[in-house]
Amino acid sequence: MIQNKPLLEVIRENIRNGELPDTFSLPKDDSDPKKVKWADGALDGVGIYHMGAPKITEEHLQIIADAFSMLDDPEKVKARMRDFFAQVVPLRGIDAIQNYIFDHTDILPASKVYQLAMDCISGSEIDLVKLGFILTEIFSEPDDALKDMIRTLGLSDEFTIFAVFNMQRWQNENDEIFALARKVHGWGRIHAVERLKPETQEIKDWLLAEGIENNIVQAYSALDVYQKTDIAALLKTEVTDTQLNQIARVLLAMFDEGPVRGISALPEVESQTMIGDFLRHAETQPASLCICELLRQLSGDKRFQKFYGRSVSLLNSLKCRELISRELTNGNAVDLAEATGVPYQEKIFAHMQSDFEKGFGNCGCLIKDEQYRERVIDLFRHALPLQQMLHEPENEESSNYKLNYHKLSFLLQFLNPYPLCSTDLVIAAMKMPDVFCRTQAIRTISEWCTVKNCPLSELSDELCHAVEQLKSAETDAHIRHLIDEKGL
Repeated sequence: MIQNKPLLEVIRENIRNGELPDTFSLPKDDSDPKKVKWADGALDGVGIYHMGAPKITEEHLQIIADAFSMLDDPEKVKARMRDFFAQVVPLRGIDAIQNYIFDHTDILPASKVYQLAMDCISGSEIDLVKLGFILTEIFSEPDDALKDMIRTLGLSDEFTIFAVFNMQRWQNENDEIFALARKVHGWGRIHAVERLKPETQEIKDWLLAEGIENNIVQAYSALDVYQKTDIAALLKTEVTDTQLNQIARVLLAMFDEGPVRGISALPEVESQTMIGDFLRHAETQPASLCICELLRQLSGDKRFQKFYGRSVSLLNSLKCRELISRELTNGNAVDLAEATGVPYQEKIFAHMQSDFEKGFGNCGCLIKDEQYRERVIDLFRHALPLQQMLHEPENEESSNYKLNYHKLSFLLQFLNPYPLCSTDLVIAAMKMPDVFCRTQAIRTISEWCTVKNCPLSELSDELCHAVEQLKSAETDAHIRHLIDEKGL
């Protein structure tokens, strides 16, 4: 159902301490259940970083022309622009729309274009609000009232990039972008950081400390932050312990080149010299988890093979091993402990016992150890409200049901190599209303059959009966197909 409340009003109602909460999302059109629901800003973000720009055809340009030929009737303009946005998302249509207006200023009354812009930016449809941004951008610096609207809408990750494009034309553009960058935490921060100029020491300090801190993927901003804070030059100077840790965090993100290029984008001479300078500081300054993680990364990267000895030696130094040992008591640094041979099992098991909510994620490290396998599984048996989980919750908002189901399915995946281990939990998972629990249970049973090299009928009568019950009751087509595919 499409809501008609102005999005500006929706955002204003949800602002807390000057920004939107992490849980905020713009109202979406849910009339088509098959339509992909993108997180705020995700479609534009993915489009920018992972998709080529669509070709603007003559047909597209004609739609724009048709739309703006009806300026006397804003509703007809909107209707035609909806047709355009059905083929070209607003972000990709900016140049075509603005160029058409610039090329036809002799026939397009500026007052009517501006009136349309204000009508759209005050509206309830995401694409049309973006059209409002596209149109306001072509006018001179706005008055305070419009600036406030743009700042407010920009707090939503869906609109941040459009707000930034507008701000880039304002007299104090960089101050405005900086203020907005600090208030957004998803795709909006990625876009704002990309366009933020490191004009002051305050901005440089913030970029180093917070520039990559987004809830999408840090790597998207890592190279930008590296260049804008001039980490290579900074490492030539005396840096504080805090700065060195921040630098390590940025460099770690640069090594994650899944979404975008990072460390490989640097000239080889620069990257080699910069890493040498980093190690020089790390050898004399206190260790941190980020520094240790970066040392582990360097020790396994052939591009920096000449630093292998220094990296391994430092990672295995007393200061790093002591840090790792301390962090284990909080359930952290397991990978580092494995890399350095620091004993970790008892400490992370104790942490899981004392704080199951934070510690359950380490179950995979312990289950492969026969001494801890059953003890870990027993922790899950006692920590999860299995009987309550068998029923659909009456109030999803007030229950912890999603996380509990996640914990159960998370555990099951690590049981695949151990046939019949915790059969009771696998059977319970098949009875859960959560589709992921049922799916993982089927996958685990299938893996058990593979490990034992036998059909389900020979593996366990109890499991065979439970699967037959699931087959007769299952309503999810994907799970039914999975059962057939696995031959269960």
